[in-house]
Amino acid sequence: MYYSSKRDWWMVAVGILTIIVCINGILDSSLPELLRILLAMIVILFIWIGFVTNYTITEEHLLVRSGPITWKIALSQIIKIQPNHGICDYLFIKGPALSADRLDIGYKKDTAYYSLLISPDKKDEFADILRAKCPNLMK
Repeated sequence: MYYSSKRDWWMVAVGILTIIVCINGILDSSLPELLRILLAMIVILFIWIGFVTNYTITEEHLLVRSGPITWKIALSQIIKIQPNHGICDYLFIKGPALSADRLDIGYKKDTAYYSLLISPDKKDEFADILRAKCPNLMK
């Protein structure tokens, strides 16, 4: 099952504003060429993340994709699925969520615990399907 990321208007606005500022810098010939190249890379990254942030549930994995980064989490490793609306989590980016209406996916890999915030567009449906497929969820 494939789900796009839900997008909050204010996150889209911040992304567009960042792209505009970077493009302005790229067009400023008084800036060093290396800085202009870096700004172009930032523009590409923001566009890539904005258009390619999605979540796929397969028979054995949760695939999370955001721009150039992909997480592949075995469903058997997932131990927690819970809603998350904490605005403070934006201060420390904890996952590919383009909305504040998110799910916190907790999973164990080897002996370490990880948490990933995601924002599927049909959050409740996504959570129900994921819960049904994860055998090791804590009750």
